[in-house]
Amino acid sequence: MVCSIKAILYPPLCLECSQLLPKQGTLFCTLCLEQLTLVETVERCRRCFGELHKGRCERCIHRPVVIARQIAACEATMGPPLTLLKAICRGRKECLSAAASLMAYQWLKEKMPLPDWLIPLPLSFWQKQQQGLDYNLHLASALGKIFSVPVAPLLTKKFDRERFFTQGEFGTLPMAHAKKSGIVCDRRIVLVAPQLEDLRLRAAASALQPFFPMQIDALCFAAAG
Repeated sequence: MVCSIKAILYPPLCLECSQLLPKQGTLFCTLCLEQLTLVETVERCRRCFGELHKGRCERCIHRPVVIARQIAACEATMGPPLTLLKAICRGRKECLSAAASLMAYQWLKEKMPLPDWLIPLPLSFWQKQQQGLDYNLHLASALGKIFSVPVAPLLTKKFDRERFFTQGEFGTLPMAHAKKSGIVCDRRIVLVAPQLEDLRLRAAASALQPFFPMQIDALCFAAAG
């Protein structure tokens, strides 16, 4: 009876087109779900996941290797992938689980070995307060349950005083520092974030490198638009 009342008051609607869904717990209708496909990795750089030109990545060819490989599940430029990305960044837990499933599928499809630790990219205090939770940590936790791999939130954002006073928020610049990071020594780690932002991921990896991880990779839901 309670379920039926809930269905009447809050009918399940497709996140993308708002069409009525047949049951609770479903995010997209059949047509929209067909558009939620994994992005092809063949024509993308292994280091930064950028599109290759003439078979090589001009951005990575002359810079040091900080992250062995970056992978994204979807290309969220429009449609259901973009809608799901926005829902992730609003902290909708059911969407976090769905995104983690797609990320895990992409990782396993690429035949990548499971890591020893998953490390979410840090959010500022301001970002956490806006959404009421650390959606990066929740995304990593959902992924960790699928992989049966522990999650270590070792990174925190540095306080950007100038940006705080000029824009009224904590810095969103790619600045992170590591704390208590001895556990990553000689371990394979994967950085986790909703969107693949090369600059932020490299900054996070650089903060962890002094603690001698065996290898640092990155797994995100959405490729950079």
